[in-house]
Amino acid sequence: MIVGNSLELSRAVSKLPGGGEILLEDGYYRLKRFSAGPESGHLTIKPAPGARPVLQSLDLNKCRNMLFEGIRFRNGEDGKGGASLLRCDNVTLLDCNCKGGAIGYVGRGDPVPGSFVMVRSSNNCHILGCDIFKYWHAASFLDCTGCSFMLNRVWNMAGDGLRMAGVQDMRADGNTFRAFYGSAQDRNHTDMVQIFTAPFLDLDTKRVSIIGNTLDCRGGRATQSIFILNERFGATGVPFEDLRIEGNNIRNGHVHGVHVANAIRSRIIGNTLQWDREAFIRYPKGDENSQPIIRILGVRDGLVEAGNRMAD
Repeated sequence: MIVGNSLELSRAVSKLPGGGEILLEDGYYRLKRFSAGPESGHLTIKPAPGARPVLQSLDLNKCRNMLFEGIRFRNGEDGKGGASLLRCDNVTLLDCNCKGGAIGYVGRGDPVPGSFVMVRSSNNCHILGCDIFKYWHAASFLDCTGCSFMLNRVWNMAGDGLRMAGVQDMRADGNTFRAFYGSAQDRNHTDMVQIFTAPFLDLDTKRVSIIGNTLDCRGGRATQSIFILNERFGATGVPFEDLRIEGNNIRNGHVHGVHVANAIRSRIIGNTLQWDREAFIRYPKGDENSQPIIRILGVRDGLVEAGNRMAD
């Protein structure tokens, strides 16, 4: 089925209850749907041959079995855009090109650009092989199971790259994070990859892999590279569990190369850290540069640390 505008796209999603393919002609689209997608089979949405459509916003609630392939995401004239997946199952963004409105470092008082994708209370949702650049945050997964963020290329973030909280059976493998714009540290503590906790989360974080990623500030703003902090451990006594942080290549100028606090039965193996002495993080008192290291704090029962090294 070929469509040429947002209304046709929305109607086409309903006309293919058993799955199929929707091809987008050139144009600008927005899609907002509740309880859509085939019960079985798969619905693929992608450009028509030779077309270069733009999806300005994607807002899915309780949707299922949908694949968005090769789509360009761009903000609309209102500056808003990106994607929201709420209570979704088996929704994938594959090989998409995603460009936001960030233009550089976000200081105190500067407007905050939009973020790309928020995945919340969802299962089996995946962001795969996408280019994601010029946003506040690239991707957030909250209260999710069986999701993945893999083989993506993320750069020019003013805020964070990948943010996770309350995730289980999550894979964050084979991504490249590089050359972040950064932001004032009283607005956001910039992380390339982060796991955190919050009072509103339903799930405890378990079984997360962060494997084979490249995190390289490339002489730009230094960031925290892999920062994992269980902020609510003191209140709940529940640690993170079964984290695999393996084979990542990190080049940065902040002490938190790999920082893990209160995680049990986890593996931190074969990571390489390199000090970028030209990358600075900006604080109110002045710019700072420090050597990235591995720091493991708090509860660490059954944690394995081996084969990590500091490169020249």
